[in-house]
Amino acid sequence: MERRTLMSLDIPDCQKTEYGTIPSDWLIGELRNILAFQCGAPFASLHFRKDGIGVRLIRNRDLKSNDDIVSYDGIYEPNYVVKNGDVLVSMDGDFIPCCWNNGEALLNQRVGRVLPKGGNLAKYLYYILVTPLRRKQEGTGATTVKHLSHSDVEKLLVPYTLNIQEQRAIATALSDVDALIEAKRVLLEKKRAIKQGTMQELLTGKLRLPGFPVTPMKHTEIGVLPEDWEVKTLGEIGVVKMCKRIFKHETSAEGDVPFFKIGTFGQQPDAYISREKFNVYRSLYPYPQKGTPLISAAGTIGRVVVYDGQDAYYQDSNIVWLEHEEKDILNAFLRYYYSVINWVTETGSAITRLYNNNILSLQVALPTMKEQAAIASVLADIDSEIATLEQALEKLVDLKQGMMQNLLTGRIRLV
Repeated sequence: MERRTLMSLDIPDCQKTEYGTIPSDWLIGELRNILAFQCGAPFASLHFRKDGIGVRLIRNRDLKSNDDIVSYDGIYEPNYVVKNGDVLVSMDGDFIPCCWNNGEALLNQRVGRVLPKGGNLAKYLYYILVTPLRRKQEGTGATTVKHLSHSDVEKLLVPYTLNIQEQRAIATALSDVDALIEAKRVLLEKKRAIKQGTMQELLTGKLRLPGFPVTPMKHTEIGVLPEDWEVKTLGEIGVVKMCKRIFKHETSAEGDVPFFKIGTFGQQPDAYISREKFNVYRSLYPYPQKGTPLISAAGTIGRVVVYDGQDAYYQDSNIVWLEHEEKDILNAFLRYYYSVINWVTETGSAITRLYNNNILSLQVALPTMKEQAAIASVLADIDSEIATLEQALEKLVDLKQGMMQNLLTGRIRLV
């Protein structure tokens, strides 16, 4: 367990321990002092059902998803019955605990349950488990198969209070923040769904914005479109460009200008090139203009990042763009059009790599430039709302992290 030292000035009546400064009426000890960890039973698979008959079975995957529910219609011990409010932990892979809230079910093997001792509150135990289990999971190494035993949990050393009133206050405060986080996540997912639906409607002309005529529809090679829209291939509009090739030996872990590979496209760079090379290559070879939608031609096909004008360089052939004069299509419109394309072959199989011809042969629906700008503006406004929600969610997550550090070590007392 990582050692964290608290400032004694924050706690008037405190004690210094090898695990930091905690209130004098708190304890440092193994979790087995306040809980037992029960492992699930190896229920026979021949009694597994997917028709809803029997009692729901909780497997590792069910702690994250309700997409593949399995029930059990055999004989079982009532000691393995889980109820709402029970704290469960996946014993393989991801050790992060969860509070079960999906009705009565059976605890399958490799799923553990926290059994509070001495009247301690399950929800409080849930919160004090989160950080040490995360550290244990991270400490097993990226290439090691991660498994958890009941003794791994029971031997964890943590600071804790036996004051039930304080446990309840801590659990309530953190639960309130969790509720805010979940509400924000639900709102964010709704906004993303709204954006997706709005894009589909606006980019096909099924929905026309105020100020643009509602015309009869016509049949085209790419579906039914407004009569006043055109269809062109991107090859009729521009040409595919990419940056000059950068070899691995020309990059470094630190440097002047970020070099984005397909694995870091749209994320944080892990490679850089020199300022001198950047200036030479930018002046002599193709380079995107600010606002150009860059598209991934490998990895996650069709991922779009708009070039923001900051100095950066991009991996050739894997990250490309359409160079054109914006006479037929605005880059602000094209970025959203890319987002609704289903990159598949004529046989219906997924494209594993975008070649120039895949991009240039793409047929696009083109309203007037004025309508393109209006559509792009509406979608950009939705993007702005999504970004605001994402920032608010991030702040709530950071707030919860700070609250956990303070409340679960006694730095801040609620009673």
